[in-house]
Parts: sequence; C-alpha cells; structure tokens
Amino acid sequence: MLTSMDFGVDIGKDEREAFQDKLHFFVSGHEKMLMEIEQTFDCRWDPVLWDPHTDTVSLQLGAQAARQGQLTTSIADTLGRSQLHNRLFYRITLCFAGLVLEMDALTEEAFDVLIPPLAMFGDDSCREVDITDEEAQRGAGRMLGLLQDLWMWVQRVRRVVQQTVRQLAALYSPLRERDKYRPFTHVRFLRVWRSLTDIFSALLSVEEVLQTHDTLRHGLSTYRKLLAHVSRNRDKFDCDDMTMELFCRLLNKIDQELLDDGVLQRLVMQSYEVPEEQVSVTTNKRLCAEFTEVLDHLICAVEEKVGTPREGNARRQYIGILGMYYFHLHLFQQAANEVTRHDLCKRVFHLHLQIPVIYIHGFHLFRPFMWLSRRLPDELNRHLWDPSKEGMSAIKKACEKSDVEFLPQLNQLTTSVSAWIAEMETTLPVDPSHYKAFLHDTALLVQRGILLAEHIQRLVINYIVLHNCADVAIPLQHVDCVSHGVELLMMIRAAFHAKTGVIATTYNLLISSITYVMERHLYEMYLRFGDVIQTSSEDVTDEYSAVRQAIALLHKPQTAENLVCLDLVLSTAFNRCQVKDGSVAMAQKKYEDILIAFSQLHRLVFYQRSLRVATDCDFLYWHRETFYPLFFERMYQRPLRSNYLPYLLMAMHDCRTSILSSRHVEDAHALLDAYISYIQKCIRNHLIKTLCIDIENDLRLYTHSVVLGQPFRKVDAAGRKCDVGCFTRLPPLRFFYEWLHIASEVEHYLDAQFYNLNALMANDWKTYEEMRNLALVRYGLRICDGYLPGSIVDQGLDVLVITENIQVFVANYTYNMNEQLFVQRPSTTESKHLHTLHIRHIANSIRTHGTGIMNTTVNYVYKCLLKKLAILSQFLYDDHVKSRLIKDAKFFIAHKEELNGEYPLSRAENFIREMHKLGVADDGQTFLDKFRHLVSEIGNALGYMRMMRSGGLRAIADAAVFIPFIDNVVRLERVIDPDAIGSDEEEEEVEMMKEEGMDEEVYKAPPSTVEAVRVVDSVIHNMRMKLSDGSEYFRMLLEAVTKRLKDADKYEHLRNFHMIIPPICVLHVELMIREKEQLVKKNKDGIFTDDGFALGCSFLLKLFGLSDLFESLHWFESVGKHYVERLLTMQEGIAERTKEAQKRKKPQRRDASHEEEEINNMHLTATMVDYAIREYTALEEAFVSSKVFFHSAIPDGEDGETEEEEEN
Repeated sequence: MLTSMDFGVDIGKDEREAFQDKLHFFVSGHEKMLMEIEQTFDCRWDPVLWDPHTDTVSLQLGAQAARQGQLTTSIADTLGRSQLHNRLFYRITLCFAGLVLEMDALTEEAFDVLIPPLAMFGDDSCREVDITDEEAQRGAGRMLGLLQDLWMWVQRVRRVVQQTVRQLAALYSPLRERDKYRPFTHVRFLRVWRSLTDIFSALLSVEEVLQTHDTLRHGLSTYRKLLAHVSRNRDKFDCDDMTMELFCRLLNKIDQELLDDGVLQRLVMQSYEVPEEQVSVTTNKRLCAEFTEVLDHLICAVEEKVGTPREGNARRQYIGILGMYYFHLHLFQQAANEVTRHDLCKRVFHLHLQIPVIYIHGFHLFRPFMWLSRRLPDELNRHLWDPSKEGMSAIKKACEKSDVEFLPQLNQLTTSVSAWIAEMETTLPVDPSHYKAFLHDTALLVQRGILLAEHIQRLVINYIVLHNCADVAIPLQHVDCVSHGVELLMMIRAAFHAKTGVIATTYNLLISSITYVMERHLYEMYLRFGDVIQTSSEDVTDEYSAVRQAIALLHKPQTAENLVCLDLVLSTAFNRCQVKDGSVAMAQKKYEDILIAFSQLHRLVFYQRSLRVATDCDFLYWHRETFYPLFFERMYQRPLRSNYLPYLLMAMHDCRTSILSSRHVEDAHALLDAYISYIQKCIRNHLIKTLCIDIENDLRLYTHSVVLGQPFRKVDAAGRKCDVGCFTRLPPLRFFYEWLHIASEVEHYLDAQFYNLNALMANDWKTYEEMRNLALVRYGLRICDGYLPGSIVDQGLDVLVITENIQVFVANYTYNMNEQLFVQRPSTTESKHLHTLHIRHIANSIRTHGTGIMNTTVNYVYKCLLKKLAILSQFLYDDHVKSRLIKDAKFFIAHKEELNGEYPLSRAENFIREMHKLGVADDGQTFLDKFRHLVSEIGNALGYMRMMRSGGLRAIADAAVFIPFIDNVVRLERVIDPDAIGSDEEEEEVEMMKEEGMDEEVYKAPPSTVEAVRVVDSVIHNMRMKLSDGSEYFRMLLEAVTKRLKDADKYEHLRNFHMIIPPICVLHVELMIREKEQLVKKNKDGIFTDDGFALGCSFLLKLFGLSDLFESLHWFESVGKHYVERLLTMQEGIAERTKEAQKRKKPQRRDASHEEEEINNMHLTATMVDYAIREYTALEEAFVSSKVFFHSAIPDGEDGETEEEEEN
C-alpha cells in the first residue's frame, strides 16, 4: 500500500480557493452588468438617451424575427400538404413563389447593398476642390470588387426575368386552353407582376446611377491608363502576363456590359423562346393581352396614388412601369394592338408630368423625360411628343407648386403627428373588456404612423430634389420647414421606440386578430365551396383548394415566404378574369374585405422595416454643407425649439450605414470619423460658440448694471434675445460614440475666460465671483473657482499688470540682452526713480499666480506683435518708402562689384535726408525715427517673452532647492519598493544602496506610501524636464506669424526690408551717442542700452527670410571701414598740425590760439568717430547674439526653399 506524500501544501484547499475566487469574480462581474442594464432600462426611452445604432436591446418582430428563427424552412415546407390534394396547384404556387422571393431579394440587394457604395464614391460635397486623378484611380481600383458583384447581379436579374417571362408564357399559352392548366390561365397573379415591376425599377435605377456616375468613369479611365503603363513596362513591375490578361478582360467586360448604358437593352433583347417546350413569347397574344392589362392596372394605380397621402412607393413603381413598358414594346412588336400601344404610350408619357424627378440615392436622380428621350425616341416622335421641353417645364411647375404647398402641408402634418403621438401615449389596455378595441386601435395607429412618416419623408425629399433640379434657391423659411420635417420623422421613430414594449407584448395578438378576420371570411367560403364541389367545374375545385391552403397558411408564422404564398393563393382563389359560377361571383364580394385585412397584415408583419425606411434621413448627408450650419444657426435663433435638438442629431446618424458601406476607401470608418468631426465643427461654430459669447456678454452686462451700479450698461428688453438658457438646461445628448453636453462646453469656456481675465486684473475677483453665482442662477452653470491670490509678495513690477499694458511697456522701457533687464525710459516719468524688471520679479509673479500666466503672456505678446507688424507693413507699403528702397536695391545690385559688395554709408545718409523731406510727426520726430522706435518695440516684446521663459525656469529652480537630489536619476519609488518598474541605471543604483548595508525593512512600505512617493517622483520628473528643456517661445511665435504671411503677392513689399536697416542703424547709433552723453550731464536723463532694436531687426529678417540678403550688404564691414579710415585720417591730421605747431618757434598769439582751437576740434571729432565705432561694434555684436535665438526656427518660405535645394 502506497503512503501519501506530505509536501507541506494542501493542494485540494488551494484548488478550492482558486475556484471560489473565480466564482466570486464571475458573480461580481455579472452583478455589475445587471446593474448597468437595470439603470439603462430605468432611464427614459427618449432621443436624449437612445441611439438606434447602439440600442441596448433590439427587438425583432414580424417577418425578420420569423426568418431568423426558421432559416431552414423552404417554400415547399410552407405550402405543406397541398401537393397531396392538388398537385398542379402546388407546383404553380411553388414556382411563382420562388421567383417572387428571388426577385424581391434582388431588388432589396440593389437598393440596400449596391447603390449606396456607388453613390458614396461620387461624394465631394464638402471638398473645396474636385477629386484628383490619383484619388479617382485608387477609388476605382477598390470599386472593382463591387463592380464585379454588380455584374453578377445583372446576370442573375437577366436569368430570373427570363425564367419568369417563360413561366408566364407557358401559363398564358393558347395551348393551355384545353388541358389541365386551363383553370389557371384565367388567374392573374398580381404579386408576380408587381415583383417583376420592382426588379425593373431596381435595374433602371442601377443603370441610371452608372450612367450618371462621372467620378467612376473618370476613375476607371485613369485606371486603364495605369494598366497600359504597367503592361508596357512589365519589367519594372512584378506582374504575371496571364493575370494581367484576365484582369484586362474583366475590365473590358465591366466597361462593355455595365457602363455602356445597355443593361436594359441586353435584358430585353435576350431570347425568351423555348422551342423544345413549345413555349412562344413574342407571338403569344394571350400573354400580350395579360401583359397589357397588368400594365394598364399598374399605371392606373400609380395615377391614383401620386400626390395623395397613400402614395407609398408609387414613384419607384413608375420607374418599374417605364421598364415594363419598354420591355412590352420590344417583346410584342407584332402581337401588340396599335390602338392599345398608343394609349399606353400616351399614359406613360403624361405620367412623367406629375412625377418629373424621382430620388434614387445621394445625388443620383431619375428623370423620366430624359430616359424617355434616350430610350423611346421613335415612339415619341411618332406621336410628336418632345419630353425634353415638357420635362423641364414640368420640373419648374412642380418646383413652384412645392413652394406654395410645402409650408401648409407641413403644418397639417405637424398637427396630425402631434395627435398621433398623443394617441400613442394613451394607448394602454385598462380593462379586459376593451382589449378588442385596444388591438384594433393599436393596429390602426401603427399603420397610420408609418403612413405619416412616408408622407413627411416624401414631401421633404421631393421639395429638396425639385429645387436642385430647377436650380432654385430654397428660402430660409423653408429651411426651417425642412428641419422641422426631419424632426417630425425622428419624433415618430422615437414614439415607436417608446412603445416597443407594448407593441412587442401585443404583437402576436395583433397578428392573430387580423388573421382571424381573414380566416372567418375564408371559412365561410370554404363551407360554401364544400357544398357545391361535387357538381362544380375545375375552376371551383382549384378555388376550393386555394381557400383551404389559405386557411392553412394563416395558421402558420407570418414569414415573408408565408405572405408570398398567401398572396399567390388568394390570387388563385379570387383574382380571375372570368367568373361564370354564381357562388364564385358571391365569393368575389368578400374579396375586398380579405384584401383589406391582408394589406393590414402585410404592413404589421413588415412594420419595423417599413418604419426604418420611412424615417430614414440619409438624404441629409448629401446636403450637409448646405443644411447643417443653417439648422444650428436657425435653432439658436429660436431657443424655445431647443428640445428638438436631440431629434436633429438623431437624424444626422442615419447616414452611418451608407458611409460604412463605402468601398472606394481602405477604411470606411475614416469617412465616418470625418463626418462626425464635421458635425462637431458645425455645432461648435454655429451653436456653442455663439451661445458662449452671448451668455458671457449677458453676465457682464447684468453684473455691470446691477452689481457695479452702472445702469447705463443695461440692455433694453427689446434688444435682448430669447432665453438661451434652454440650451444649457438640456441633459447630455447621445452623439455617435460619445455624449454631448452643451452646459459642460459653456462651463469650460467660461472657466477659461474668467481665469485668464481675472489673472490679468486680480482686483476684479469679486466681480467674477458674482458672475459665477449669476451663471448658476440664470443658466444653471457651475463654473469653477480660479483660486487666484490677490497680489504678489515681493517688490517689483507685477507681470499681470505688464501683460495687460504690453503696448505701453514695450514703448516706455529699454531692454538689455546680456543682463536680461528692462529699464524705464527717463523721458516717460517725472519721478526721480526708474522702474526695472528683472528675472526675479517674473519668478515671484509666476510663483504667486501660477504657471498659467506664461501662456497668457505669450498670447498677448503674439497679439502685440501682429499690431506692430501691421504698422510696419503699412509704412513699407508707402509709395515714397517703397520706391526709395527699390531704387537702393537696384543701385546696390548694379554697382555691387564697384562697391566690393559693401553697402556705402553715404546711401544710408542720403536715404535719411530723403525721408526727412517728408516732414515730421506731431512729437517732432521724423517718420524714419518713428519706424526705428517701432522696430525697438518689437524687439522689446520678444525680450519680454524671453524673460518670461527665464523667469519660469528661475521659479522652478527656486522650488527645486527643496529637493537635494534633483540631478539624481533614482526614483524614490525604487528606494522603498525595489519591485517597481524602472531603468537599468536605477536598478544598479538600488543594488549599490543595498550593498552599502541598508536594512531590507526600508524597502517594505504600505501601498498608500508607495502611491504618495510615486506622485512625488512625477513632480520631480516634471521639474527636471522643465529645467533641462524649457519652451521654445521664439520658434512658436515665428511659426505662428509666418503662417499669416503666406500670401507672397500681398506682402511682396516686405521683401525690401533689409534695405532700410542701414538708415535706421545710423539713426540708432546717433541716438545712443546722444543718450549716453546725457548720462554724464547733471540731469542724467539718458539711456545706456537698447538691445531691443537689434533683437527686433534679427526677428524681422528671419521672419521675412531676408537674413542672407542683409548679410550680402556687408553693412557693418562697410561702416567699420568708413569710420576706421576716417579716424586714421583725423589722427594723421592731428599729428601733422601738432608737428607744424611745434616747428614754429614764435607764433603769434592769435595764430596760436586759432591752431589750438582747430586741434581741439579735430580731437573732439576723432572722439565722436571713436564713439561711433564703439556703438557700431556693440550693435554688430548684439545682431550676432540675437541671431542665436532664431537659429533653429526656419520660416515656411525658407523651409520650402531648403527642401527644394535638398531635392535638387
């Protein structure tokens, strides 16, 4: 016997604990999920929280749910045992049911799968330029898979239509009048003819889309050119000859069979005869008569429905009627009667006057008059009809009619929808005795809601389409109507969604109540047929079988297959061309009641699909550039309609399916993201931005009028807008994958505004606090407190005051680049003391007010620079200045070799004299002196920003004093927790600390301590990064200003700025000499530094891209040589005069005094020349130093030139 081993571990216990942990984890997760679902269901089912594309639970009712539950059910299983009783009836019903379902599937595939991606390929409504050849080529390449599917679809349509026509020809053949098929030759299967009409409608729609798709044709043509290039240079491409040949054949087939406008022609011209079965089509008069009567019936139905609330899909049926009529003309060229043919042509032609334009999808429209003139020119010329003239006039008349009727009809529909929603809200069973009335009312409400949605959608789409075709602008009032119509559609959808639970609960009862009515009528007929079945004809026998089969079908789930079979069975029972028996004639009277009940049953079974189609606002996507901005602007102008904003956003979601069906891009989600970004941009620019500004102005005016006691600031009640607080009181709205809360957006804007402005004027804290409280009371906005202190604690100028008055500061202070110091100009104050600004003052302000003032300062400096640059540009654009600069530039270029490439000082002095002739300003300065001062102000602004960066580093460095190991890379977290993730260097440091003998208990710490140390590590890391890097404010400013100077033609006059630097340098040196002379005098009102001039010149040269051109002037070398030569000349002259005076032994006293005075004057002149040399040397050094600041920054123009040079 083996003994048990004891390893010191209870394996069973560990497994139990692990299993219990898993169970606990599963239970807690499941509980959390259930709580989330419960919270979702507790919320109101309204468009504020509900998105149909991300619904929590989606209930599928009717045919779609039945189809999902019975995927293996066939049509034979649906018909059941009817083959045992009447095999011929079973075979005919089975054949036509299969054809109908196939035609319906092809029709649905065309409109839902094929046409949307084709329409998306041509979408360029939001593009400033047309689609490029490269984009069209790539899109066409990606569309080849869709075109191949489309070609396969066309082939399937041809086979199905051919098979359907052959089956109808076999049924309505004269040979069947004497055999067992005779009873069915008098039956009119309208369901088959309607499906055939629908598939012709889909075929014509696809053909029209392909015919008018210019982008697709252009893309395929460029794609063919690419293939031709590849085939000519196969050595350069990895291409198989066989694959290339097959691919070219595929392109030829697509081009020849899809894009040649002959899809319908090839379908009509294919062979429909079946000689081996003795089935004739073209000479079958019985089939021709049946085809003619059905076509007449379909035209009558469309004529009755067009323009009425029950129009439905009559416009799409008209497309199918045109295809059927074209098919009829070519199929029965010999068998058709000329009178009947003329009558059909007349009715089909005149029907297009009522329906001049039919919407297909996107920008693709079906114009019947153009199709008639293209397809039936001979037939129309025979009757002297010109569809092109009458078609355009019909469009204009329909457009004028829609302008008149659009608003009244929409008002009437608004009343109807309001009443319908009220009835939907009150439709609840309260008493078992009223259940029958409740079911009847619910069935009617469901159908009425869908009819209202179809009417509204049709009204809005036709109005937009007619105005686009007629090239007539939509009035602004009717834009509001379009928006309101879209909102009504979403209200109907939301009302159905709110009643989903009630409808789902009573759905089976609703279906049963309708099937009971049908079954009751059919059972009465079944009993009557049973009494006479033994003595009646074969017609009655087939009708008896049909009635019995209909009763059996009513007892089954109402799927799409079941409804098709039921429709065909009812046609066999009632829809006969000849009625001989009296009992049959009596049965015809019940057909209308059964037909009404069957139509109600069909609507209820497919009500979810019908609702989705009827409330689909996909058409808005194609007009988003026109409508979306106006929608939000007009809604903001009427705040009382703010509750409709959720419905408007919901309508903008409907195009999601079409966008994701795109095949011309690699990832369709990129298009969806771009669409979402466009809507967000429209909301922010046309709603939220205006709302924020108006709320801020309202708060300011109310605060000034009440709190500050300034009644003159009060706005009259007539001038105020409506209560915009309706928007801020809206709850969060569902917006695609995120939430949109307007109040949060406004709060964020006001937070930023109040903080920035309060930071500039700290004394206004009380006013802004009142505005925060007022925002909460008036608009329900909770604005955060800025927590800004009242003032700084150290002496010196406050950065907030300087930033607020930056324009005055740069004009009244001078900058020293080496000491980073600003000194007040003595001429700007009467005080005996001058203010200075140093780095420590800025550091104190940053430590007091926070680092947020640095970004605010940069923004104010940027605005100041823009104002100064505007003045500078205006001065250089003056004709006198510009002409002189151009003249000097041409002179220097022409005499560059003579001057040895050095700009002469004489030209600069001459320029100063010419400018002096223009006059002086009010303060006595010349305009060129004012310009020099402007350049110095620009440099002072840049120097102030440099000091802000240094002050920020100084503030961080002062704070880093309290961290003794700021330069050490070891993180504190690694010290107390060796298992923390870090770099290899950190691990080595920790190992060294361990080897030094530190106790292991030091490394063990509670999680809270570790978390606190981790926060300290992040702060230290942030300080270390800021100390090492800093912010490149000069580069950011240079790039920001450069973006505004992209227009080369507009700012061409700035290209001569380098020619004006020599004259203003002369003025600057003269000014500095005079100012420094004032320092040695008694009043000491002079200045000793003005490095802002050199910094401003360097910045402007770099900004305009003129650094190299200025260097080519060799200005400082020319001035240096000039003054050095002049100084040497003066020194030589002084030496000569001194020697001459010493040679004379006894000069006369008068001559001696005169010579001494001349020598003194020459000494004084030499001293002034020496001062000038020193100032020019200092200015040159300042130029060289200031260039370092802009060394890494390259303007756009120079960057582009550099890239071009590198490429070359």
